[in-house]
Amino acid sequence: MNHSIDDISNLVRLLNSESTENFQLAIQIAKGMDLPKTFYKGLTKTKYSCWLCLNEELMAPLQEMTTLDFSFMGIKNLPAQLGQLKQLQTLKLDYHRLSQLPEVVTQLTSLETLELFYGMLHSLPASLAQLTQLKHLDLRQNRLMTLPEVLWQMPQLKTIQLTGNLLTVEQIQALKEALPQTKIMY
Repeated sequence: MNHSIDDISNLVRLLNSESTENFQLAIQIAKGMDLPKTFYKGLTKTKYSCWLCLNEELMAPLQEMTTLDFSFMGIKNLPAQLGQLKQLQTLKLDYHRLSQLPEVVTQLTSLETLELFYGMLHSLPASLAQLTQLKHLDLRQNRLMTLPEVLWQMPQLKTIQLTGNLLTVEQIQALKEALPQTKIMY
């Protein structure tokens, strides 16, 4: 389908607007215009537009991303669509409001770095073991009182940051003994 230059430039103007309503309207218009995937690449320039793409189920521009940074957005939950990003290697959710790590994160099997710095995490799911490529786990400044046994079964981890949690010295020592090759900061 052919579109005029004016149609495309108006759409781009809406997409680049700071207004949520304009961005959402542009997404709906773009879906109806049957635009090529390459058009959508420009949508992911900001954290906010990435977040809207996930929530609008507009996955085309995100499929090839290897890093998503949603730091400082106060994330309270994650959309199920996030699990479709199979090439994602780094996920940053620093300054979040999650009390539990959503299961959708454990579907990101290419993930190598997971940052959850400064939040409200009370626990981690056993399904964390599915992240067999995970090398760096940053859990600083959360509310963890215990560590899931699954961490003991993740020798691929190179670094774990646990500073500022409610963990005992015994728990940290047990983790250090189980993962002698892992740098554990507490």
